[in-house]
Order: sequence, then C-alpha cells, then structure tokens
Amino acid sequence: MVISGMFVLLFFGFSIVITVIGAVIFFMAFRKTVRFQNQVFDAVQNQLQQARRPSVSNCPHCGGAIPPDSPEVNGTFVCTWCQRSF
Repeated sequence: MVISGMFVLLFFGFSIVITVIGAVIFFMAFRKTVRFQNQVFDAVQNQLQQARRPSVSNCPHCGGAIPPDSPEVNGTFVCTWCQRSF
C-alpha cells in the first residue's frame, strides 16, 4: 500500500515537472515569435516611410535641395529652405 502511494506521488511529480518544462518551452517559443513579428513589422514600417519620401530632389517652389530626412507635416513634406509644404 505504501509502495503504490509512492508510485502515485512519483507519477504526479513527474507529470508536474513535464508540464512545467513544456510551459517554459512554449513561452520561450512564443516570445521569440513575437520578437520576430516585431522585427518584421518594424522593417515594413521603415520601407513604407522610405517609400513616402519625396521623389524630387529639389523644392518645386524655391529650387533648394531637399535633404532625405526632410520633415513631414500632415502627409506633406516641408522644404527646409523656404518652409513651404509640397
């Protein structure tokens, strides 16, 4: 009777250990998946931001050169020379 009780406790102990190990592996994999999805999202956002940059290299108003990091206001770009948007 005591031996069968020990086997039951041993079985439940192993079950708990295996469950905990499985949960740890699952959460580690989930964390890596979320991290990968965030990297993909950031890469797509960067590509979209670069695609929205003005294709002209000079301002249509004053003819000044537009730097690649020109500020964007409400979907339009602002010339750093004449401060007009286009």
